[in-house]
Amino acid sequence: DYFNASPEILKKTGMPTAANRLLMHGEPGTGKSYFAKILAKTLDADYMEIKYSDLNKQYCGEHIENVKNIFENIIKTAQNSPEKKFVVNFNEIDSIAQSPQVLQFGGGSHNTFKLEERSVFLTYIEDLADKTPNVILIGSTNISPKNTRLDEAVLSRFKNIIEVNSPDKTCMFEALKMHIKALPEGGDKFIKDNEKALEAFAQTLVDRKASFRDLNCIISNSKNYYLKDAIKDKNCTYKLEYLEKAQKTLEMTDGEIVGKNKK
Repeated sequence: DYFNASPEILKKTGMPTAANRLLMHGEPGTGKSYFAKILAKTLDADYMEIKYSDLNKQYCGEHIENVKNIFENIIKTAQNSPEKKFVVNFNEIDSIAQSPQVLQFGGGSHNTFKLEERSVFLTYIEDLADKTPNVILIGSTNISPKNTRLDEAVLSRFKNIIEVNSPDKTCMFEALKMHIKALPEGGDKFIKDNEKALEAFAQTLVDRKASFRDLNCIISNSKNYYLKDAIKDKNCTYKLEYLEKAQKTLEMTDGEIVGKNKK
């Protein structure tokens, strides 16, 4: 709304501040990074995703300098194009946003370094807000904000905290159809002929608390089964059994899903 409003409307409503800091949390694979990309596309914004591995360096001094360089680059880029919007997603933000109490309890040079890293991160979050109003900052984590491992000072910098849940039946069914429609041959016909069975399959995945990442894996494996049959018979078509076999394969190998079911 903020980006779509005219200057006259903004003046009339008292120049409200756009909620440009979001923290997303949820189970792995539920679509946090995907949501960030969709948000960027919706706002016609440039998207940048930063993972903790992007910041990591062999030596502590290099690591801190790398954090500074990444933030300075974001600020410079945004300031050079004030007419554009930018969405920056810090993936695995919990790697940086560790509670100082937890770090101090551990002691040692590594934890001293982590405290310095936290301090630099907090400073630059404020710099982004002051210097680059055209930047939306997103932090994503698999850890709930209620967890005492996360730093309250970092959490307080985010204006909105959004829980991204595992997909429900409707979301899973739509995502499943999207994947099948992307098949080179007969995707729409396959969906029409097997709609009830696909709905039931989506419900099975939801019951197992499967994520979109799990679905991607199932689709990929189902194509492998399809490939094996196509080599033997070039006239064969995609079958529901490929999805079922792929789901069973994932059930045997994915400890994450099995662990969820045991809880």
